[in-house]
Amino acid sequence: MNEFLTRTELESRYDGEWVALRDPQLDDHDEVIGGTVIAHGLDADEVARAALPLRGKVRHFAFLCFAKEPQNMEYIL
Repeated sequence: MNEFLTRTELESRYDGEWVALRDPQLDDHDEVIGGTVIAHGLDADEVARAALPLRGKVRHFAFLCFAKEPQNMEYIL
């Protein structure tokens, strides 16, 4: 998992999953446009735990979620 992937590649490869990236690339609006995958999976906590050993060794992390929202979902803000 040492290859750089664009956001489009990440979305298609890890559809429905959480993804942790190391040293992500950002655009002018600070949105993630790509990075190197550290971990991925269905459980956000497991993905975050997989990144913990790299804390202090990696400058920046990004966590992305490509899970689909359930139909008829309502949010209260």
